This record gives sequence, C-alpha cells and structure tokens, in this order.
Amino acid sequence: MTKDEERSDRVYKAWETRRLYEFEINSKILRKEKLHIQVPIKTLISEAKSIWKKVFFFRMTNFPDIRLGPGVKHGSRMTSYYHWYNHEIEFAPGERDRITLAHELVHAYGREYHDFEFIFQEFKIFSEAYNVSLSELSNEAETYKLSYQPCIF
Repeated sequence: MTKDEERSDRVYKAWETRRLYEFEINSKILRKEKLHIQVPIKTLISEAKSIWKKVFFFRMTNFPDIRLGPGVKHGSRMTSYYHWYNHEIEFAPGERDRITLAHELVHAYGREYHDFEFIFQEFKIFSEAYNVSLSELSNEAETYKLSYQPCIF
C-alpha cells in the first residue's frame, strides 16, 4: 500500500468513525427504544453476559472484564473504551448506557475498526438483544451515510 493509499484509508476510517458516533448520539430509533438512558453497572454486566451468549455464541473469545473508570480522553471529553491488551471494557461517567455497551462489546468481539462489519455487529446486538427493527436501523443509517450492509459471518 502506498503512502497516499494509507493516508486515504486513515481519512476514510476517521470519517466512518465520526459518522458512527454521530449516529449513536443522535439516532431517533435508539432514543425511542431508550437505549441512551444511563443504567447501573450491574445491569450492564448482566446484559453484556446475555448478549455475549445470544449474539456471539459461536465465538471462542472469552467474555471481557467490565468495570467503571474515568475513561480515556477523546477530544474534549472522557469516553468509554475497550482495552485490547487487558480484554476489558471501561465505562466512563455519562456513558453507562446500552448504546455504549453494544459498541464496546463489538470491539471486545474482535472488530477494531468502525467499518461495515462493525456496524453490522452493533446493529445485530440492537436487533437481537433490544428488539430494535433492523430495517429501521438500516434506513436511519443511510441518513448518516454509514457503510452498513447486512452480511453473514
């Protein structure tokens, strides 16, 4: 891959990440389903275990550790994150919700980049764990220009 191709790939990934974050923050369907509401860590852990068994049942990766913490600085604010080396999810204050849970579980599952495969897995969680309509998610994803397409893994 040439330097220009590498730079183009990094720029594309950055824009895709920005569009996904914007979707997660502003999605009407996710807000309608109340997935943005803050919940206790015990609830998040319980739901995470259920999601891991239900959605990622065929995956050999161990269930990640989940904890509360300050998060990591992203721009001007602290955000939740998945730590690859320790295989743990840290929930930052203000981000202890089901949208963040789904997002970080997809990272723990092994999806590093916010590409169409990542978005598919996140939508799969919303659909299977929280009964959100995939067609409604797909339609709304188009308005954010997300690279979402149904695929099989």
